[in-house]
Amino acid sequence: MRKKLLIKEEIKVALRKLIKEGVTKKADFQSIGLGGVNEPTDVEHILTLFSDPKVGFADEIEKIKKECSPENDYTEIGECQKFQDFIGKYQREQVFPSGFSDSRIDPDRETITMLYNTILGTNAEAEEETPEAKTEFSDEIVPPKDWDTITNLIIDRLEGGYYHPDMKASLKGGENMYDSGETLFGIDRKHGGKNNTTPEGLAFWNTVDKNSGWSPLSKDKSKWTYNHVPKGSTLRKAAANVMLAAYNFNKKNIVKMDEKIEAIINSDARLQVHFAYGAWNGAGNFQILYNSLVNYIKNNPDYTMKGLLQDAMKARTRLIGAKRAVAHSAKKVSELINSLS
Repeated sequence: MRKKLLIKEEIKVALRKLIKEGVTKKADFQSIGLGGVNEPTDVEHILTLFSDPKVGFADEIEKIKKECSPENDYTEIGECQKFQDFIGKYQREQVFPSGFSDSRIDPDRETITMLYNTILGTNAEAEEETPEAKTEFSDEIVPPKDWDTITNLIIDRLEGGYYHPDMKASLKGGENMYDSGETLFGIDRKHGGKNNTTPEGLAFWNTVDKNSGWSPLSKDKSKWTYNHVPKGSTLRKAAANVMLAAYNFNKKNIVKMDEKIEAIINSDARLQVHFAYGAWNGAGNFQILYNSLVNYIKNNPDYTMKGLLQDAMKARTRLIGAKRAVAHSAKKVSELINSLS
């Protein structure tokens, strides 16, 4: 019994540090799966998480242990296909249904955070007080805008910039890019999941390759820099198409958006920007934002637009991710939508 308690406490401490820092060094926290599962102790910690009664996979984990045992020629459970399939299935179905294209066994930060919250019955992001974004909004409706206009607002005020991993060593502050892949307008080629394999995503990256100078396909070999945001409508329109496809997928498949809720979102440009940027934030976070809106409307039948926006910005401080980045993002979104009034 004491051993189990010690293992669980180790997980709690590691997770708190992981969530606080956002991204850890592989050597430091390999034991909870981030960055690859290469050691038997890594697998032991992950199995402990999934075996917790509050998570509810104890029986399935026991079956995996038996099937992936030395008796069946497995020296490590992590090498067993059944274990890999289990982790991959959980991530695809429970965490980010739109963000996984394989069954990798390295649970990402969002997966670990979800398990942590389930086991401890708390919000993993609430270990420290998060600075709230400004929540003073006008109650007067701001006329809705078209998707391309919203995308340009997000690119110019919240995202933008080009990054290639080969810049990391020479770029000031490059270490803060961690494991980012090639990125433009906040669309990450390495971590964008299915967004990059849709027809819209393929068209976007094809256009990047033809123009960035970092690809052999580029006609112009002069390389884009980190501060270079390509001008012109082609790339921005391509980016708008990628994120509209992601938004529509989240709307139809992740939250199954109610028509009345959709009408409320589309009635004010500030809510439009809030949820459009939710597509950049990932499917799991999009669901957090949507659930918050639905619950607020349900509990406040006489809601005002000001109240909806105040709750929306508070929801942004609860998103999954590095605490500092989440707080900073909430502040930037708040400032942007305030500027639209």
